Amino acid sequence: MGVLDRNMQINKHNIVNFLLDKAGFSSFRFDCNFSLIFQCNPIKNRKFPFSVRLSIEGDWWFGDEDEWKRIVEEMTAGQGYAQPDEPVLAFKLAALRWSDGSNIQRVNLSENKLFISFDSGETISILNYADYDCECAWEIVECGYNDDKPDDYWWVSCDTSGNIDYNIPLD
Repeated sequence: MGVLDRNMQINKHNIVNFLLDKAGFSSFRFDCNFSLIFQCNPIKNRKFPFSVRLSIEGDWWFGDEDEWKRIVEEMTAGQGYAQPDEPVLAFKLAALRWSDGSNIQRVNLSENKLFISFDSGETISILNYADYDCECAWEIVECGYNDDKPDDYWWVSCDTSGNIDYNIPLD
């Protein structure tokens, strides 16, 4: 998607763009998976989240996938990590967070992956499917989301088969 027209109708093909367009990367957390927090760019005259959390359960990487694999191997050689990419992902996220270019420049949701480009030139690719047991490949939820009232919050989810589901609260 090119320049986002924030007056257009929101649907499953562009909701990710609306939520992440020009959003600022503010923090991340790691437990069983990575969660990235972004401060949103509001839509005028519409109830819109102040911030969202992108939770990633599927496979993802920075930059070119082959180059990413080489960097992970180089940075973790001989360390015996069970998941060698995780400490490198955390390092890259910390560096991105403290860079001057941590705002999202462009978002592209294709059939196979979610691609996010930052002002710094860094890119993240997140696969829209997962071959292992997890709830979803990735999801974006409004911070403060309440399971008891899911219709009151913005969220978009990509299941492990690449199917997109979403909610836009009524104004």
